[in-house]
Amino acid sequence: MAKGPFMPIKSCRLSCTAQLVAQSTTLAALSIAGIGGAVFAAPQPPQTWLPGLSAAKPGSAQASPSGSSALLPAGTANVSSTLQGSVEMTVKSALIGLNSMGEALHKLKHAASELYAECSRQIPDLVEEPEIIGGVVVQIPVSFNLSQCLPPRKKWVDYYMSELSQLIPLVQGEISGIVIPPDKQDLVAPVFTQIGQSMDVIQARYQILVGLSQSAPYDGQAIGLECQKIDNEVKRLEEARKTAFHLIKEKGK
Repeated sequence: MAKGPFMPIKSCRLSCTAQLVAQSTTLAALSIAGIGGAVFAAPQPPQTWLPGLSAAKPGSAQASPSGSSALLPAGTANVSSTLQGSVEMTVKSALIGLNSMGEALHKLKHAASELYAECSRQIPDLVEEPEIIGGVVVQIPVSFNLSQCLPPRKKWVDYYMSELSQLIPLVQGEISGIVIPPDKQDLVAPVFTQIGQSMDVIQARYQILVGLSQSAPYDGQAIGLECQKIDNEVKRLEEARKTAFHLIKEKGK
C-alpha cells in the first residue's frame, strides 16, 4: 500500500459519509429548535392536496400564503370549525330575537289601533252597509277630529288598556333578550340607542293613557292622540329592527 498524505478511497468515503450524517443531524436539530427565535418546520413527507381546500389535517403541514409551511397542532382545524360554528349560532340567535321583537311590536300596534278605533266610532248612516269587522289592523291617520264620534265604551277601553299594560313589558323583554354578537355591537349600537328612546316615549304615552282612562266619560280625542303617538313609535321601532336585522345578517355571512 502506498504511503503519503492521501487517505485511501474507502476510508475517505466512510469519513465523508460520517460528516454528512453529522451535518444532517445538526440541521435537523436546528430546524426543530429554531434560530434566533424563528421556528422552521422540519421536512415533511409529500402531501396530496385537493383543489379548493385550504385547511390541513391535524398534525400535517399546511401551505401558508407566502408559500412556506408551518406545523398545525393536532385539533387546530376542529377548533377553528367550532369557533366558526359558535359565531354563526350567535348571529342566528340575534336574528331570532329580532324576529320575536317584530311579532311583539305587531301585537302592540294592533292594541293601540284598536283603542283608537274604539274612540273613532261613527254614527252609522241609514244607507250604509254593515262594516267589515276584523282581519285588518286599523290605520291611525295623521290628523283626525274625534269630537263628533260615539263615546268610548268603558268595557273596551279597559280591555285594550289591559292589553297595552301587558304588551309594553313584553316588547321590552324581547328587546332586552336580544344578544348581539360581540363583533357587531359597535355596528348596531346607534340602532339600539334609537330603540331605547322609542320605548321611553311609549312608556310615557302609556302613563298618560292610564290617566285618561280612569273613568267615563272619556276624552276620545285625547286618547286617540296618545294612541297615534304610540303607533308612530312602533313604526320607528319596526324600522330600527329591520335595520339591525340586515346589519347583523350581512356582516354574519
